[in-house]
Amino acid sequence: TWPTPLRPPLTGDRAKKFFDLSIELHNEQQCAHYNLARFAHYKGNVLRLTDAPQAKAQFEQAVRTLRTASRFANWEDAPILVKFSSIYYNLACALCRLAQLSSGSERDSLLEESFVELGKSVAMAPGARGHFEQDRHPGEDLELLDTDARYRPRLDDFASAISKART
Repeated sequence: TWPTPLRPPLTGDRAKKFFDLSIELHNEQQCAHYNLARFAHYKGNVLRLTDAPQAKAQFEQAVRTLRTASRFANWEDAPILVKFSSIYYNLACALCRLAQLSSGSERDSLLEESFVELGKSVAMAPGARGHFEQDRHPGEDLELLDTDARYRPRLDDFASAISKART
């Protein structure tokens, strides 16, 4: 390994190549799929205000990749419950972002699916959802769920469960 001061920075493109290689060698591990989805989600967030079609494509990629990750049992060599919970949480966030770029029944369906995935995440590891409240704020990943009267009371229930688990 490189000594820390001499190690070249791991840029997005370089990291993506490593994750792609990891998938090629160990497709059944959640870790690389999850990390690739995070790259797509980040790109979607960067693009969402300037290029909605490209942002939507990035969020769709994140959703596909997280769904793939959720089909596997092991993070790397063993199951890690909190990581599985993070997959569901990030899937909920990506679906909510995708709903923001959609309309009509497609939007409603994406919001419902986002809520279901969020519920799985909170049920699985509520104490690991420390950034949930922040993600409900305007401009954040779960804003659309939070502003929808059908979901807000249930999100408040999730917040209560998370708070209890973290104390």
